[in-house]
Amino acid sequence: MKVIMLKDVENVGDKNEVKNVAAGYARNFLFPRNLAQPADEAGMKQLANRMKYAKRREAVIEAKLAQLMGKVHGAKIEVKAHTGVEGKLYGSVTAKHIAAVLTEKLGIEVDKKRVKLDEAIKQTGEYQVTVDMSQGRKADVTVAVVPDEESIAAAAAAAAAEEKKAKKEKPEAPAAVEAAPAPEAASEEPAEEKSEEAAPAE
Repeated sequence: MKVIMLKDVENVGDKNEVKNVAAGYARNFLFPRNLAQPADEAGMKQLANRMKYAKRREAVIEAKLAQLMGKVHGAKIEVKAHTGVEGKLYGSVTAKHIAAVLTEKLGIEVDKKRVKLDEAIKQTGEYQVTVDMSQGRKADVTVAVVPDEESIAAAAAAAAAEEKKAKKEKPEAPAAVEAAPAPEAASEEPAEEKSEEAAPAE
C-alpha cells in the first residue's frame, strides 16, 4: 500500500516521501498516529502543495545559512546522550540529533539531510561532522557527545556504591596486643632490721 509520510519514521521513511508499506501497518499504526496518509489523488495534491511551500521555505533557509556560514564553520556543539559503562551510549547519536542541536543554536531550522554522518555515534567523545550550508558550501563542525545529567548522576551513585563495597570488604587491621606490664623494680631501701633481738633464754 502506498502512503505519504507526514513525519519521519525510523526505518520507514521521511516526511513527504511516498512509501510502500503493509496495509495493516498503515491502518493500525501510521494512520491513527497521523504519521502518514493514503497516497490517493487527494493526498498527492496535498503533497504537491506542501512541496511547493517547502521549496520556497528552503530558499529562505538557504539565504540565512549563507549568512551564518562563518558562525557554523569551525564551531563546536555539545550533544547530551544517555550513557552507560565507559561512555558507551544507550542507543546512538544520529544526524537528526545533531541537526536539532544546530537548529537550537542557530535559531533556524537545519534539516537532518544537511548533516553528513557516515554512521551513528555510539560512544562519547568528539567527532568531526560536515554540514551542507548553501550553494554547495560546507561547514566543518566538532560534535562533542557527553553524558546527560541522568547518566552523570548514575555514574556518581555507582562509584559511591563501589567505594562503600570496597571499604566493607577491606579486612580490618588486627588489634594491637597490649604489652605485659613491666615487673616492679625491687625496692632499693634495705629491709628494716629487727629492732629487738630475741631475748636469751633464762
